[in-house]
Amino acid sequence: DCLEHLGWEVDETSEAWRETFIPDPLDDVWENYNKLQTPGGFDLTRHQGKKATCYTYVATNFPYDVGEPVYVNLLIAEGTLIGGDCMTTALDGFMLPLDRRYLP
Repeated sequence: DCLEHLGWEVDETSEAWRETFIPDPLDDVWENYNKLQTPGGFDLTRHQGKKATCYTYVATNFPYDVGEPVYVNLLIAEGTLIGGDCMTTALDGFMLPLDRRYLP
């Protein structure tokens, strides 16, 4: 439901998940990731020192053919969406905010 609300269509059979830990304080990687979150209304500083689960899906409605799969990641802590992104895995790929209003 969350993905649909955000405008994403995904291949549900592609679901993968992993546990992660949001450091306290945020290191450089998490600090940069948090900068990606703020346009969509998320702020990971409120979740420092907590565990979260990252759910990953293959997007089926990315508006452009980028020549490789586009993944949508949802970061969930204590049953609540706290962040996320859409991305590719290529070295020259991209990572964009989860909110589709910020897609190029």
